[in-house]
Amino acid sequence: MNSRKKQRQKAFKLLPFYRKVDYGSVELADWVTRAAERVKQKEIEVQAAIRRIVKIIERSGL
Repeated sequence: MNSRKKQRQKAFKLLPFYRKVDYGSVELADWVTRAAERVKQKEIEVQAAIRRIVKIIERSGL
C-alpha cells in the first residue's frame, strides 16, 4: 500500500466528513482555520489556568 493511500485512510479516520469535501475546497480550509482558532483559544485558557495555579501555590508558600 502506498503512503498516499495510507494518508488518505488516516484522514478518513480523523475527519469523518473528509469524503464529502473536496480536499482543496474552501469548506475544508474554513474547517482547518476554525480548528486552529479553537486550539489557540484552548492554549490561552491553559496558560491562564497555569498562571492561576502558580499564584495559588505562591500564596500558600509551597
